[in-house]
Amino acid sequence: MDSDPPRLVWYCHRVLSVCLLGESPQLQIFHFAYNHRISEKFLTWTDQDPSLDQILDSVTLYWLTDCFPTSIYPYSQFYGENAESIPVKHYVEKPLGYSWFPMEIAPMPKAWVAKRGNLVWHREHKDGGHFAAMEKPDELVQDIEDFVAQVWKGES
Repeated sequence: MDSDPPRLVWYCHRVLSVCLLGESPQLQIFHFAYNHRISEKFLTWTDQDPSLDQILDSVTLYWLTDCFPTSIYPYSQFYGENAESIPVKHYVEKPLGYSWFPMEIAPMPKAWVAKRGNLVWHREHKDGGHFAAMEKPDELVQDIEDFVAQVWKGES
């Protein structure tokens, strides 16, 4: 019974933190900087250190689109102290494309991706990471265009 109050306080802190983060960009920057050490993640999950402007742009985008609370669910669910395993019961039937960047926090081998879905397009890059859209925007856009050109047999 002694452990219940701290657990309740921890839970309330987590829930309130996520709920309040959408209310203020200042709170979001504090949360990123303090709780998630966002600068550390931008430095360790990338090949090239982003500028301060790029970090602030990212935080602003999360705030303006109000997507931060849902964007952190996978991290809390699949990483950390009480991590669950990623369910393997799902299979993606639709055509699937996969861009592989070596500094991704959990880079999946092509064979694993092919087992989880209808992998029809794949490209491996020699650099880039978790923030590939920021680090390698031209390469990622080219990947998307190449994948769509392969699977979308629409009118020309």
